[in-house]
Amino acid sequence: MKSILSALFLIAFTTATAQADALALKFGAQGWQTSAQSGPLEADKNAVSLWAALEHPIPILPNVKIRSFDFDAQKELMVLKSTDYLFYYEVLDNLAVDLDIGIGAHQIRSGEIAGVKFDKTLPAAYGALRFPFGTEGGLGLYAEGLYGSESSVSVTDLELGVSFTFSFSVIDLHLLGGYRVMSYRLGGFNEDALTDPDFDGVTLGFEFDI
Repeated sequence: MKSILSALFLIAFTTATAQADALALKFGAQGWQTSAQSGPLEADKNAVSLWAALEHPIPILPNVKIRSFDFDAQKELMVLKSTDYLFYYEVLDNLAVDLDIGIGAHQIRSGEIAGVKFDKTLPAAYGALRFPFGTEGGLGLYAEGLYGSESSVSVTDLELGVSFTFSFSVIDLHLLGGYRVMSYRLGGFNEDALTDPDFDGVTLGFEFDI
């Protein structure tokens, strides 16, 4: 994991001149119709993910993004609440493709499976890819992914989807629809006999880009 993070940081640093040429604030929300499974435990729940990002024109400094996810199915004995703290560079930013690469931390703020509680902060690698089909808004494709790992505990978080953008004078509104998969491997908590939880389902959301 350390070698992966070092390589990503080197790539991001050497391409830092591709950073945004203006200050921008992005924030959004996503509803996730989540199906969760952990061993014999199963739960279907509407979960919420929130995020905010600050992008700037200073090449040497990374952009910053914070996003959170809350899944709370206490009746089914499954709870997972996490926050990602991400630092990334815009490696590509043109009419054909946008590519962000960065590093950060995935914090399991509160986890509980079958009465066993756990928490952990994992170093993570992050990437986001967007294919806008036009300069004045309209249809596009996007993908976003995160992988974090430490001491036999890991998380893989992937999302693929379609976006539609409305461009106004000072703000863009992105409508997002996709499919998200999040998988945890909890080998570092084997002393508590935890079963690895997996989450997947359809997502619908929006993002404002100011």
